[in-house]
Amino acid sequence: MIKITGRPISKKNSRRLFVRGGRVINLPSSAYENFKEQALWQLKSYKEKYTGPVKVDLVFQCKGKLNPDGDNIQSSIWDILEDAGIIDDDKNITSWSGVKYHGFKDWVTLITITPTS
Repeated sequence: MIKITGRPISKKNSRRLFVRGGRVINLPSSAYENFKEQALWQLKSYKEKYTGPVKVDLVFQCKGKLNPDGDNIQSSIWDILEDAGIIDDDKNITSWSGVKYHGFKDWVTLITITPTS
């Protein structure tokens, strides 16, 4: 089981737009970038790598009464798992589940990855 501490932040919301050289550059929010950096640091010690089809089960332990959008935080975790090299491509997640529990002192995301055939 993989454990990530810290509030999961949606990659989709609150994007930053910049114009550079006449081109619009669309970046994730700084809050997401900070969460991603912290999560990747926590995942450095995780040695198992998965290639091909996998099942991913997520348990979000939410701080207090806060209730983030499950779909958005799920996709953020998938992207981070790919960026960390734990899964080779999030398109290979063929089965998934997610559940949110509230009332915890701190934010924790628990992740179970199972190879599928």
